[in-house]
Amino acid sequence: MSPQHSQISVSSSSDSAHDSSSLFSPRASTASVSSPDSCLEGSFSARQFDHQSGFTESVLTLLEQWHQSTSSDTEYTFTEVPLHWGGAVYDAVDEKWRLRLYPSIAFEVGWSESEEELAADAELLLRGSGGLTHMVVTVKWTASLDTRTVTGTLQVWRLSQREQPFISHSQTIFPASSPPQPQYLEFTLADVFLSAVPQGRSPTDVLRCDINLLRRYATEAFQKMNFRPA
Repeated sequence: MSPQHSQISVSSSSDSAHDSSSLFSPRASTASVSSPDSCLEGSFSARQFDHQSGFTESVLTLLEQWHQSTSSDTEYTFTEVPLHWGGAVYDAVDEKWRLRLYPSIAFEVGWSESEEELAADAELLLRGSGGLTHMVVTVKWTASLDTRTVTGTLQVWRLSQREQPFISHSQTIFPASSPPQPQYLEFTLADVFLSAVPQGRSPTDVLRCDINLLRRYATEAFQKMNFRPA
C-alpha cells in the first residue's frame, strides 16, 4: 500500500542569474483554495502571472485539487519562473501543507552507532519534523568479533503529550525466542498517512510487519559477512 504522490517542478526563467528548481511532494493537506481555470497537469509558463502571489495561489490550488481528486502520480511543471519568487512560493506551500519532506515513519539502523546515538537520531526526527514524523523505529545490531555472532534490538520511539521522546515498544531480534513466538511491529494508517488516510479506511486500522521476516533477511545478510545470529 503506498500513498499518492504529486510532483511540481519549478524552473527559473532564462533571464535569471542561474537556474534553480524545486520539488514539492505533499503528503497531506487541510487547505481550501478555489480552482483556477488553468489545466491541472503538464507544463505551462509562469509568464501568465503578473505577481508572485498569483503564481503561489495557483501552485497551492493545484496541490489541493490533486489531493482531492487524483489517485495516481502526477507531475506539474512551471517554466520561466522568476528566481526571486522561489523562496516565497516554498514558504507558502510549507505553511499551508506543513511540507518539510519528513517521513511519517522513519527507520534508523545502527551498526557502528551506539544506542545513545540512535536515541538522539530518533529525538531529532520526532522533534524536528514538527509532528510530521509520528514514529521512529531504531534497530541496533551489535557484533562480536570473537564469536562472529550478532545481537539485535528493535525499539519504537514516539513523542508523549508533553513532547518527550519515549520507547513505546521494544523487541529482541537476536537471539530469537525459543520456542519461536509470533512477533510484529505494529502501526496504524494514521501513522503512515497522517491526516490523508484513504477514503473508506479508519485511521486506527493496524498494519503489521512480521519480525520473523526481518530475522530471515538479516540472517542472510550476516552470513554473507561471515556472521551468524546470536
